[in-house]
Amino acid sequence: MNELFNRAVENAEKANNKTNISRRDKEYIKPAVLLILDNVDHPELIQPPCSDIISGKEWLKVLVTTRMGPEELGEDETTQKFLSIDELPFDDGVSLIESYQPSGRFKNREEKEKAKEIVKLLDGFTLAVEVAALYLYEKKGRISCADFVKLLKYKGIDFVSEKTNKQLRHTKLITATLAPTLELLSIEESLILRYASMLPPDFIYVSWLKTLVLDEFPNLLDKISVGEVDPWYNALNRLFSLRLLQIVDVDKDLEPRILRLHRLIKSLCQEKSFTKRQTLRKKVFDSISDFKEAEPLYRQVLKETEDVIPVDNLAIASAQADLGRLLLSKFQYNEAGTLIQSALEIYTSEYGEDHPDTLVVLNDFAFWAQGTGDLNTAGNIFKKVLNAQMKGLTKDHPNLAISFSNLS
Repeated sequence: MNELFNRAVENAEKANNKTNISRRDKEYIKPAVLLILDNVDHPELIQPPCSDIISGKEWLKVLVTTRMGPEELGEDETTQKFLSIDELPFDDGVSLIESYQPSGRFKNREEKEKAKEIVKLLDGFTLAVEVAALYLYEKKGRISCADFVKLLKYKGIDFVSEKTNKQLRHTKLITATLAPTLELLSIEESLILRYASMLPPDFIYVSWLKTLVLDEFPNLLDKISVGEVDPWYNALNRLFSLRLLQIVDVDKDLEPRILRLHRLIKSLCQEKSFTKRQTLRKKVFDSISDFKEAEPLYRQVLKETEDVIPVDNLAIASAQADLGRLLLSKFQYNEAGTLIQSALEIYTSEYGEDHPDTLVVLNDFAFWAQGTGDLNTAGNIFKKVLNAQMKGLTKDHPNLAISFSNLS
């Protein structure tokens, strides 16, 4: 700390000597240091007694970036001021990418339009947009924004961050940034996020989440004493505090009604296991299919996705598959089959036949065939899913057991 202060004094004196300013002048520059603590994930680092070394010094200002909220850090208005940062505004995201372009500007209108598509695909996630901008900068024009859009759809932002070697050196940057936060969540909080990741990211009904989570953790409805926090809302509030979920709408009692989950966080929280993902999906759609707002909402999500310019085929396929599964759970086979088949064509075209996301939709198509009584087609599709899994899994892998069961 003495070294920081000595440097601050030295730099201030140099600046004052250059302009011949004395201590009595209003323009006199005082010693000052800005200390930045980036991505802090242990609250005790910035709480007493650890914080005593950096507090109470007029010349020292501290800026802390963290995924934690006031509940973890403790609210002390005399020493701390919280500023919540969510998505980067759309125009700011495009401007950030442009500032990293050769000569600081897009070479043509088409590149600017593709940059807009990049920001849209990343949904304004600040860190992700920064990684994209830096990646394009390092390629010195050899990779266009149009090329980057294709790379982003096929490989994802974590692949891009691995290939970015200047200034940002983290491997799996997005995942690595969020992972410490996710690891601190309770089992109940993690389950809330996993179920939320199976729902339309901008329209997550709290009533749906509650139905799903309380089925496994009924203790969240335990009676509480006067003055205690409801365990269910305590879990939700923790996720709000960490900026993992955001409130979109409240009910007449000002309780959260509709939530939002950022699409990159949605992707990170989704179950990677094919079998577990299928199990979660089935439970989600079985549980919410009786809610009167479910079908209109899923139709609204599909329509809004289709109306977005530029068109995002993968987003459309995801919305089609979600609505198709919901209709499948309600035995509306004709429309369900059309939607699932369309989604399957897009996933196959974008990802290939053996990609895990393609196999999930292919499995849905097999269940549709089974539901319509076309057992030959269902059997052939289940066999195709099984063969694709056997290429990358060991013979005793549990995913294969489920696929064998489906086929039998």
